[in-house]
Amino acid sequence: MCHELKMRSAQMKPIELKEVILKVVADHDRAPQSEAEARFMAAVHLAALAFADEIRLGHPAPERRCMICNAPVSQCYC
Repeated sequence: MCHELKMRSAQMKPIELKEVILKVVADHDRAPQSEAEARFMAAVHLAALAFADEIRLGHPAPERRCMICNAPVSQCYC
């Protein structure tokens, strides 16, 4: 499975790759997790959001986004 995803990811557009990563994170959120797994998936989720911002803007975003409301952290009131 991992090898198959690795081979397919080389042929995917960045937006498609981001969608696959977010689907893996969402699917994993429904399963029981250890604290380490939950932190790892949160980091992957934040990285995917930053990746999407970088694709959209053409350069790294000036700040990260809230995982709950998707607003820039400076504008988040969650």
